[in-house]
Amino acid sequence: MKLERWALVAEIIGAIAIVVSLIFVGFQIRQSTEETALNTKAIQASIRQSILHEDLEGLYLYMDHPFLNKRIDIQADEEVQIKAQIIAFIRMREILWLQYQDGLLDEETWLSYRQPLTNVVFRSQIGRDVWSADFYSPAFREYIDAWIGGLNLPDLGTVLP
Repeated sequence: MKLERWALVAEIIGAIAIVVSLIFVGFQIRQSTEETALNTKAIQASIRQSILHEDLEGLYLYMDHPFLNKRIDIQADEEVQIKAQIIAFIRMREILWLQYQDGLLDEETWLSYRQPLTNVVFRSQIGRDVWSADFYSPAFREYIDAWIGGLNLPDLGTVLP
């Protein structure tokens, strides 16, 4: 009988150890989940900071070149610089669109980041020329082309002297 009692006590201690282990694992999983959520928020903040920097670059582009919404002749070296800035601006939007497609960016945020394309890119001839150069993924181009097809973009008219 004594041996059966010791076996019963050992079984109870073993069950308690398993329950304690499961509780500990539960706490570790919760802590890991909280850390992952904090890391995700930090990454999103970093991405938004990067986007803000790009948006400021787009604004500076317009402040430095107020003629972009008109068709006008510019120097070749200046045109290369402007096109490079516009390519980077669009590329950032393409990356954001991919994040939106992957569920990493909510729709409201994506739409707010998409909107500057109308002012920085599609309201200038040089921006339209860059877009026409086909530097971007076919799916992104299809999405943006469908979107701008519904916009009332201005006719840029003739080249100004």
